[in-house]
Amino acid sequence: MNILGETSLKALFSRPLIAVSYFIFAMMLIPLNDAFIKIMSSSLSIFEIMGLRSLFSSAMVLLIPGALISLLSLDLKTVVTLFVRSICLVMAMLFFFLPLATLSLAETTAIFFTAPLLISLLSVPLLGEKLGIYRIFAVITGMIGVLIIVQPGTDRFQTAYI
Repeated sequence: MNILGETSLKALFSRPLIAVSYFIFAMMLIPLNDAFIKIMSSSLSIFEIMGLRSLFSSAMVLLIPGALISLLSLDLKTVVTLFVRSICLVMAMLFFFLPLATLSLAETTAIFFTAPLLISLLSVPLLGEKLGIYRIFAVITGMIGVLIIVQPGTDRFQTAYI
């Protein structure tokens, strides 16, 4: 039996309203995280910020009952897959946090929304997915939105946008 009790956790997460409330709360924390990183980037290096963020996240995961035991019982293939995924996540964080030092939070967030566009486009050659007309239209519309914000070819364009 863990701190909260296994049965109480199951009861807590089996109620959809509570699960949705937790999800909404978690989504509200994301912009707060970005704002803190923007503020901290004036006094700490991006690598220090990423290290602190990773330590905090790891500590939060280890608070989940049984998380460490579950991690230690993973097979090698899963560990390698998680490692590669972690490297991709670190690179994504790096490419999001670096521009925060020079660009506004709104600009950086808008540019980061190109990720779903790139994922959609790369899913065709890498995963063999097929993009339907609606997805293609959504990718084009999203890219137009990013181009409106970035305004390449104007004096507003900065190398941090890249």
